Amino acid sequence: MNLLEILKLLKENFPQEKFIEDSNNSEAVYVEENNLYSLVKFIKENQALCFDYLIFITAIDYKDYFELVYYFYSYSKNHRLALKVKLPLSNLQIKSISNLYATADWNEREIYDLFGIKFLNHPDLRRILMPEDWEGYPLRKNYTYQNLIIKPD
Repeated sequence: MNLLEILKLLKENFPQEKFIEDSNNSEAVYVEENNLYSLVKFIKENQALCFDYLIFITAIDYKDYFELVYYFYSYSKNHRLALKVKLPLSNLQIKSISNLYATADWNEREIYDLFGIKFLNHPDLRRILMPEDWEGYPLRKNYTYQNLIIKPD
């Protein structure tokens, strides 16, 4: 299936959603944050789509908002899809999909650790790369680096 065929099926099943194609990515579509979980569950369980693999999740800081990008692949159907979600600075949280895809567990923890985006209902949302007492989120554009004192041996 190509993106137009996938979108047609999604629009039939989610008529309230305003799907916006990403002009920079032929496999990507923007969706509303409050519909993401149900959309992801649908694309995984629907026999025509069968997106059985979450490749990865990433985040982007655009200063005025954050964007999450979820990349999916179907082994049996050999097609791809990227779902993009814009999060306002005032609400940097979204429902976790870690119960649907095991890959999401570590990806969501990494995004939380480096960007500070909270994934609701995540089973173990804690820092994964930075020490537990680290202040701030190093991949945010407004991050101020901590003074690190490195003593030579």
